[in-house]
Amino acid sequence: YPVAVFDAKFKFISSPWLTGEDEILEEEAHNPTQDDLNKMHTYRDATGVHSAIILYPGDGKVFFATGGQKTNQFELTDILSGKLDGIGAIPLKPSTIS
Repeated sequence: YPVAVFDAKFKFISSPWLTGEDEILEEEAHNPTQDDLNKMHTYRDATGVHSAIILYPGDGKVFFATGGQKTNQFELTDILSGKLDGIGAIPLKPSTIS
């Protein structure tokens, strides 16, 4: 069975009107939201995979293991091989795909 599920979140938060906030910081516009990360728990539990990962147009990667550990020291091969259990986010900018 599959070891991971990926969900593309190629969006930018571009307007305070959309979020109800007065101001959006530049770094917030390029990071997955807490709601997006929470949704990955649902995907992981529903599908029975080791990992559920967001692909987003940012710069930093993060992984939250089921035991509560947080790391940015992992590779895609760690996820695809089933070595990691949990949720995370990996940057992937559409302009870099060829």
